[in-house]
Amino acid sequence: MADYKALETAIKVEIIATKGSTPRDKGAVLWVLPDRIIGSIGGGNMENDAIAIARGMFGNTTEQSKRYILGPETGQCCGGIVDVAFSLDKLPEKTKPMLAIFGAGHVGAHLKRLAEALDIETRLFDARPFVEIERPEPYIAIAIPERAIEDLPQYAKVIIMTHDHGLDFLLAEAALKRGFPFVGMIGSKTKSARFRSQFPDLDYKNFHAPIAKDGNDKRPEIIALSILKVLI
Repeated sequence: MADYKALETAIKVEIIATKGSTPRDKGAVLWVLPDRIIGSIGGGNMENDAIAIARGMFGNTTEQSKRYILGPETGQCCGGIVDVAFSLDKLPEKTKPMLAIFGAGHVGAHLKRLAEALDIETRLFDARPFVEIERPEPYIAIAIPERAIEDLPQYAKVIIMTHDHGLDFLLAEAALKRGFPFVGMIGSKTKSARFRSQFPDLDYKNFHAPIAKDGNDKRPEIIALSILKVLI
């Protein structure tokens, strides 16, 4: 049997058509590897059966498809129809998105927890050696955090919310110069305008500031939730 882990390949389980009420739409993908599962096509008995079929393909990788009628036979009462295709394919490099959060205070800690609950790879940085908050999250202490910007993969999304506006500006400038697909900075409209006036030559097409815009509720967990809603 081929070493699929070494080849970075997996069995791709993809919804190719749907009709009626279904838990996921056409295009949803589940990747099955010998040691783990990535993604979902809707859960329940349908997904469990699809995983079993996919695992059986590691010895016989012939492409196949199956139709699921979501009713009594599957124990799912959606009532719709789902057509699923199974094939051996290369696992995409960015199957799991990455979020880099600069600032390990209350909002940063809540945002890390929420993102990880959605299976987003999260890195939390802070320039301070110790951040004292009620429910701390493990974070990476780095004296010169702009160096972390240099080391992030190009597909990372960056959120900036440190304890210092000057450091926020330094990190935002570095992130925009790197050209990440998403750069967000917490703060007021005045802060955002001041940053833009200070760096007029940067490309702002992927810049989101102020990033948190959910009304007047300033609880850290609500701010973190509003940021995550923009991200996803």
